[in-house]
Amino acid sequence: MKFDIAAAERALELVAQNNGVTVEEVREEIAAAISLASAQPDGNHSGTPPSPESLIAYAAEETVNRIMHDMLPLWETVK
Repeated sequence: MKFDIAAAERALELVAQNNGVTVEEVREEIAAAISLASAQPDGNHSGTPPSPESLIAYAAEETVNRIMHDMLPLWETVK
């Protein structure tokens, strides 16, 4: 399953709506967290940091891929 930037933008809208803040406030908070994480000396942080939308899309896709990977062996036993 592929998550795109449009889906990530919708996620930002939902988070903003659920928390009574603007989308820009949510984006700024995520960008600040990305910046803080990028400043940590314990990782390889080459290149420019991702946008909040790119990070959300990547995290969503990785989560679904890992769930599918973990569930596939269970599904095979049910067949």
